[in-house]
Amino acid sequence: MNAMPLLLALLVQTPCSGEGAFECWLSRGLESVAAEKLEDAEHAFRKAFELEPDRGEALNDLAQVLADLGRDAEAEPFFKQVVSLKDPLRPFYRRNYGDFLSARGRWEDAARQYRAALDERPADYQTHESLAALLSEHSPEALPEYLHFLLNRGQAVWAGEVALVRLQEEPTEEYLALLAEARAGQTIPPDQLFPPPVVEVLGKLNGEGARELLALGEGARDPSAFSWWAERPGPRKAFRSLARAFGDSRRQAGWKASAGDYYRLAVLLTPDEPDLVSFRRMLDLPSATDDPRALDRLALWNERVLGRSRPERSEVYRYRHDLGLHYAALGKWQECRCPTSGIYQLERAVHLADVAGPPDGDPPFDARIYIRLAELYLAAGRPDAAAQALQQLGQAYEDQGLQTESDILSISVPHDVSKGSEPGTLSPADILGDPPVPLRDFTTEPPRPPR
Repeated sequence: MNAMPLLLALLVQTPCSGEGAFECWLSRGLESVAAEKLEDAEHAFRKAFELEPDRGEALNDLAQVLADLGRDAEAEPFFKQVVSLKDPLRPFYRRNYGDFLSARGRWEDAARQYRAALDERPADYQTHESLAALLSEHSPEALPEYLHFLLNRGQAVWAGEVALVRLQEEPTEEYLALLAEARAGQTIPPDQLFPPPVVEVLGKLNGEGARELLALGEGARDPSAFSWWAERPGPRKAFRSLARAFGDSRRQAGWKASAGDYYRLAVLLTPDEPDLVSFRRMLDLPSATDDPRALDRLALWNERVLGRSRPERSEVYRYRHDLGLHYAALGKWQECRCPTSGIYQLERAVHLADVAGPPDGDPPFDARIYIRLAELYLAAGRPDAAAQALQQLGQAYEDQGLQTESDILSISVPHDVSKGSEPGTLSPADILGDPPVPLRDFTTEPPRPPR
């Protein structure tokens, strides 16, 4: 005779009591479920619920067993109660409630529970699969928004898988852009920019956009070869992200010339808007110093495009910050009012510095733009402008809540600094080199140009 039913019967007859009664009843309920004794499981879970009615484990397990018994009207209030709790396991409970609703044909309610679960736990692949299947069957028009949701939460692989399937069923511009954006968010081997399944699907699609993606993966980097993507604002952003990601992959592998070509393609794709992020990536490459004229031409290109578009102020600040420091490190101070001058870029970075966040923020506050600007002014024989830049730094420190740094700077800068007689007589590095107390270290040298 099998001893398991007898053991369960004895356990059910023996009540749980004392300090561990709640856990005891839960354990008995789970044992009864495993033995397919659902009525006994219901009894045990109800006992646990009576002891602690706000514990998620008891509510979820009781709801599940009532649903398995076919008593949906009794089960649902417990599902609703458990997903209202502030519980670390709530995403799991939401998924269970979603499964309950989906099995009963209430797909819209189920989709809401799955989406709420993913909001709280974006890495739950089982919930993602359930939600993607529901939307594909019942509401395919809602899938693109869901894929953007996944991309914003770092689930580019999942988004790419769904986009690839949808492209085979519904080859639209939107899914093609989503595929490009999803690929850009993944780890990309430098020698296989598109994996074979993506190449196969793109090869079967009859359209310019797909052909241009294949050309990008095969190494084409002439901006004129990608007019389909360049002419469409939404897809254009995804394409630039992809070109930049291909460049990042090549750069990390040490293929810097090829990486620079991909970044340049992203920068020059269209004159309708700049790609300041890709340009900043170029500053890390040897070509930025090996071929300064090429960098200058791109800086002039950016300036023209900036005049016709309205990028985020913080994005423009990062661009001018990085390019200004790069030119300063090269000694390209230039007194001309032109974009290829360190003074030009750093003056505008200082003007935009109010968008910078705290020292560890994004974009971060960085005192170097004031220090380097002061040094460039001195090289140009303008000590008065150098003094003003340092005074602006003192105010910037104060605005950042760094009052000690502001006070130290105010007593370190000579009052008659504007009367300097010879270029180079004032050294910001000297002024800040031996303060009475340690300054926060925002005056270190910018990264040296790559060799």
